[in-house]
Amino acid sequence: MRVASPILVLCGFLAACGSAPPQSGVDARRERLTELNDSGQRAGARGDLRRAAAHYIEALRLAEAIEDFRSTAINALNLAATWQALDEIEPCHRALDKVLASPARFEQRFVAEAAGRKALLAVSIAAGVV
Repeated sequence: MRVASPILVLCGFLAACGSAPPQSGVDARRERLTELNDSGQRAGARGDLRRAAAHYIEALRLAEAIEDFRSTAINALNLAATWQALDEIEPCHRALDKVLASPARFEQRFVAEAAGRKALLAVSIAAGVV
């Protein structure tokens, strides 16, 4: 019977050390979050705005659950734009308020976009466009 060389055994251990660790729950939710956002984008591009909104709602829920503030802002803004395109004003305001209620948590550009979108929405309502 032949014994494996110590060098081959060491190489085997080193190769095993380089394998990817099992995915954590947060990593799996981040991956799902990305899938939902992408699905929302595709549905919106097809004109299926109700389905896009459903994907963004679920993505927003996941982002908030794992306290991913960047993804929370992105999905809140996408959801607001979708609700606005559907002339659903109150849900649009609620989506924007996700960002505007706690501006210190979010990047300045997301807060500015939410504030700008909210201002344009108010102007549209005042002008009777919406």
